Amino acid sequence: MKIVTFILLFTAAANAQATDWGSLGKWAPSLKSESVYLDPDTGLRAEVYKLPTGASRFHRLYVRNIPIKVVVDAKRNSKAGDLCKMSIFLGKRFKAKLIIPGDGISPAALAKFSTFENSVVVGEPKINLTKNYGYWISNDTEYRENKGSLESEISMISEKIRESQGQEIQIDLSDKNAFACDLMEQTVQFSMVRDISYEKALPDRTMWIKQSAYTSIYQQFWKNHPNVVSNKNTPKQNEIAEAFALGVAARSVVATSEMLSSSERIQTFLNSVKADYAALNTVQKAMAKESELINNWGMNIDYVKPEDPKYTLNYVIGEMLDVSIGD
Repeated sequence: MKIVTFILLFTAAANAQATDWGSLGKWAPSLKSESVYLDPDTGLRAEVYKLPTGASRFHRLYVRNIPIKVVVDAKRNSKAGDLCKMSIFLGKRFKAKLIIPGDGISPAALAKFSTFENSVVVGEPKINLTKNYGYWISNDTEYRENKGSLESEISMISEKIRESQGQEIQIDLSDKNAFACDLMEQTVQFSMVRDISYEKALPDRTMWIKQSAYTSIYQQFWKNHPNVVSNKNTPKQNEIAEAFALGVAARSVVATSEMLSSSERIQTFLNSVKADYAALNTVQKAMAKESELINNWGMNIDYVKPEDPKYTLNYVIGEMLDVSIGD
């Protein structure tokens, strides 16, 4: 089987235009994520955001919590430690195999990555060796005389993973009992990882006024509201008076730059306060509890271009170990 290189390259046309973060910011409040299969055969799914233009932006992969398995052919209820002592010190070998789950990133899945609007680069699968004590390997004289080593096992596994095209692989450990024992006894631990780099799907969310400040402004605003609104005024005059009262309340709580940086923000905030007020009964209006305000407080959100739009996801497979003896 040929070794497949998993670096996904894009044509110049795919990246010819820079991301329109302004449009993304306008669309973001109404965009909803959806799940798509990158490869139905392997079950690999991604979360994406579909834009009004019809394009989709990649957000993340769904986690595949599939463990690495060591399957041992032995009597049911046998203990790993006992099997290892008999094998390494007395030469009574057992049959075993290592099963490493596929990460699902097949050639079909790689092709699917190229259809997203935000550029995605999928790195090669690598072994992340998190524990390399190797107690049983160091005590198996026969294994070491045959030039067996943890380094050679990891190198062999790495090559098989690169050849696997995202599929499960099985490795016979019947002549590698020391390695099987280190895995079962967790004196050797590893997982498989890929680096997936891409531009963030959406702009960052930023609250331009804190919940506590919003509540305080709300309380002060409606306390002063009857003093500035009059039935003798025109609707426009009352709107200006309301905006003035809102501004006074805001300046008493937060810095001007946070609250009054644009007329659009003032109007947005005024509308949210009015919406809160209309929804409350008399007692609620008097108390103006913070819990009543959360929904409309959410109107005070900006969607801005991330300072660093690039993101790298560590896609990890096999963080858990499943040992099966005699099943």
